[in-house]
Amino acid sequence: MADATGYSFPSGHSANATSLWGGLAADKKVPKVLRVLLVVLVVLIGFSRNYLGVHTPQDVAVSIILGVVTLFTAYKIMAMLDKHPKWDIWVLLGGIVLSALLVLYAALKSYPMDYDAAGALIVDPAKMAADSYKNAGMALGFFLGWFLDRRVIKMSDCVSNTTRVVRAILGCVAFEFVESVAAPWVGELIDGSMGKFVQQFVLVFFILALMPLVFKLTDRLTEKKEKKAE
Repeated sequence: MADATGYSFPSGHSANATSLWGGLAADKKVPKVLRVLLVVLVVLIGFSRNYLGVHTPQDVAVSIILGVVTLFTAYKIMAMLDKHPKWDIWVLLGGIVLSALLVLYAALKSYPMDYDAAGALIVDPAKMAADSYKNAGMALGFFLGWFLDRRVIKMSDCVSNTTRVVRAILGCVAFEFVESVAAPWVGELIDGSMGKFVQQFVLVFFILALMPLVFKLTDRLTEKKEKKAE
């Protein structure tokens, strides 16, 4: 598509919307009205990509299918872990292998060198490789962080409303700092695409492992203050 910032297939917005909002819509604990609205939101996001002229209907349709397949796979994995909790080590190992394969694929594959009418590259191969490295870093950060929280940290959501507010404020401030300062600084220490890999790994690992650990520590302080107030 002429208005796309690169190759239009597939639509990242549509795939992400399906995975995020579709995941919430699939949760039966969510009120039915909200679930319907979330599905409508996914459809509208897909439509917006066509309306703006940055994706074809095929781009959006395939991306939504990819999102649904991702949700289905995640559901099956979590159902399996409910029956066999210790199998989470295999999920972790699978995630590490997946991340490594993506890095190898991005490093070794050949990239198209297509030019537009003005003679400029449609997409710089270095940018395409960097995007793959970023995704691999996020995947590795996700699986490692998820595993550590599940096995070691074990953050609970059964907390008071005061604790939830403290978590929300602390989480927003900390995330902004890590995303804007810490992760970019770490990424700059390493040149090229691998720097992007490390930057995204740090960000996602912080969200899923380090932040829950901080929450557990601050939760104890908040609960002590609440008990003293009583």
